Amino acid sequence: MFQLSITDEAFGASVQRSGEPLKQRETLKLSRRKLTLRDVIRLRVEDAMMNCHDADTQACLGVSASQTSQAMARQRSHWLLPEQRKTELAVQKAIAAFEDHAYFVLADYLPVATLDHELDLSAVETLTFVRVTPI
Repeated sequence: MFQLSITDEAFGASVQRSGEPLKQRETLKLSRRKLTLRDVIRLRVEDAMMNCHDADTQACLGVSASQTSQAMARQRSHWLLPEQRKTELAVQKAIAAFEDHAYFVLADYLPVATLDHELDLSAVETLTFVRVTPI
């Protein structure tokens, strides 16, 4: 079992009074040593949805996606049970938000450029998800 430290940061309008970015930390437990960024996002969203009792997926995860991506996710998940459908929609929104540059990811302060970038979790201590917000 591998543990990956996850840090969320928000810059711009979402800063503390001190001017420092807002930060939230969590630990994700993973069974495989190598995963793509897409896999990590999926596992992270699934974990968040399991712990989230809010019916509004977007508010729960704090991500947004384009209308096209949302429609695509709805079509892909039409056969799932309601809770699975919400989770699949949330995963697609999180992936679309990365593709739309709503946030970027750093692996130990080095940028992860693509969703298919393979991460060796034995070599990565912290993944940082940085949300881009307008000032």
